[in-house]
Amino acid sequence: MNVRTIKKLVFDRFLPLIAWIIDLFIWSGDSELRNHHSVSPWLIVGVSAALYPTLALRRRNPLAVFAVQLLWATTASICLTDFGPMAGLMVALYAVAARYESSWSTVAFASVIVPLAIQTQWRAGSLRDHLIGLVIEVLVVAAPWALGSHDRTAELREAEALRDERLRIARELHDIVAHSVSVMVLQAAGARAVLTTDARRAEAALEVIQEVGKQSTAELRRMLHLLRSSASDGASGTPGAQPGLDDLDTLLEKARDSGLAVSTQVEGTAGRLDPSVALTAYRVVQESITNTLKHAGPSASVRVHLAWESDRLAVTVEDHGARPARSDVATDKLSTGHGLLGLHERVTTVGGTLHTGPLANGFLVIATLPLADNTASQPSTGTLAHVHPAREHAHPTREDVPL
Repeated sequence: MNVRTIKKLVFDRFLPLIAWIIDLFIWSGDSELRNHHSVSPWLIVGVSAALYPTLALRRRNPLAVFAVQLLWATTASICLTDFGPMAGLMVALYAVAARYESSWSTVAFASVIVPLAIQTQWRAGSLRDHLIGLVIEVLVVAAPWALGSHDRTAELREAEALRDERLRIARELHDIVAHSVSVMVLQAAGARAVLTTDARRAEAALEVIQEVGKQSTAELRRMLHLLRSSASDGASGTPGAQPGLDDLDTLLEKARDSGLAVSTQVEGTAGRLDPSVALTAYRVVQESITNTLKHAGPSASVRVHLAWESDRLAVTVEDHGARPARSDVATDKLSTGHGLLGLHERVTTVGGTLHTGPLANGFLVIATLPLADNTASQPSTGTLAHVHPAREHAHPTREDVPL
């Protein structure tokens, strides 16, 4: 626990006492009832001492605490002269503004005007003095209300940033783990099938499992390093440390080792991509190959096509090969149901578009990416774009339907 946190805890615990002391200090100590009967000062001290500790509960139930402080301030303003408790009410008002949306906090702020108007009415000699005094006190009370609203907005932004970061981490984990595990499961199944009949093929499959395991472990270690760096110094990490188009050859070679017939084609002059866009292009190919291995099997063929234009890159991954009539239960369990949905979110995050749909005997994925991260011009719609309505018939368990 750092010094700042300790100071905040101490201040929060002593704030009810501070508010009580402020209100008693401003009070002259010589109050009367409005009917001019004298009131014992100790009665006011005792009643306020019983009510101000409720401020300690302002974080748990700010509306109830505010109601208690508003009732006390209004009652004291109506019944007593020279005593208008406002410090406790301001603390409770801040708690309401920091916790609830603007409609509730605005109602709370408007209700504070009632005891303020009563107090200034008794003290002011003329209507003009009454209005001036009321405006001044309203401005004073508006300060904690505005501060609470500002803090609530800041907390909402922080929570949204945290959710975005969690989604980013989830996508990275899915991309790293799902592909590697799919390859290893298929290779292990192949090795088991030929273990007693073809030792060389079984050994080759085990080597692929070992290599893919090492690669995924290295990627996970790299991602964890980036996360630790972000947590320690507030940096977002080094995007260039993530895989990009330069790593496609290694990815495709691993796919070929799994049994896929992979062909590649490149059109146009390669341009320079932002690291985030390069990572997205890599993930498009990786996720497509992962889904091919899961749903079409290692005997399918895959064509990867990169089309470079002056301002964008089109990544097309097309597979051919019917899904086996009987699904491999172990392989189907690897499907999370969110692969293409997460891929769509990733593509739209950098300002691109994603098109997916079934073919007669395969599946097609087309991602159009800007050369530079263009997030502002392409808002995310949260749904997959241009997905063929018949996709479920071609690949019933394909990961293009959010569950």
